[in-house]
Amino acid sequence: IKGINTSKVFNAAVIANTVNTLNDTFQSSIQPFVNYNKQLADLSAITGVSGGGLDDLGQKARNLALQFGGTASEQIESFKGVLSKLGPDIAKSPEALNKMAIAINTVAKASGLDATSSMDALTTSMLQFGVDLSDPVKAADEMNKMMNTLAAGAKYGAAEIPQVSEAVKVAGVAAYGANVSFEEMNAAIQAMATGGKFGAEAGTALRNVI
Repeated sequence: IKGINTSKVFNAAVIANTVNTLNDTFQSSIQPFVNYNKQLADLSAITGVSGGGLDDLGQKARNLALQFGGTASEQIESFKGVLSKLGPDIAKSPEALNKMAIAINTVAKASGLDATSSMDALTTSMLQFGVDLSDPVKAADEMNKMMNTLAAGAKYGAAEIPQVSEAVKVAGVAAYGANVSFEEMNAAIQAMATGGKFGAEAGTALRNVI
């Protein structure tokens, strides 16, 4: 176009495009840190933990991400899930909360579930079987035992962990009231799965028998 220096226009367009690309790259690079800080702030709001205690939980989340994969933000989300299900007092013992997160990650890795499904299966089992939550350390030990039971059942049995969890939701309280252990109930659920009964259907049948 007459009177317009096209080379300058072209250079300006290149510069603008480069700036936009750099900005997008910068935003992408800092987003994980933004997510992490938001999750950590949410965790602080739930638990009342701040300062060094909160930094310690953040470090545990980073360590779990290195051990099991994913991001520290996802691990903090797992912490939050445990606290929402079992109560914020669990955070009074960071070691107990970390042990629970390890159990959740172990079940998820062994079964191919996501952390949310794994957390739901374990916390549901604990609540249905009346696990005492007043002592976070003992509660974490109980979750670890349930984790081993679920993982073994999924490995050798016919029912997958989500199906076991659905059955426990229906029949867990009845089993607990009848002094049927979690291990015995899991074995019964696996036995019914070999006969074609899964999930809530198996739980209903088991509850009726109890």
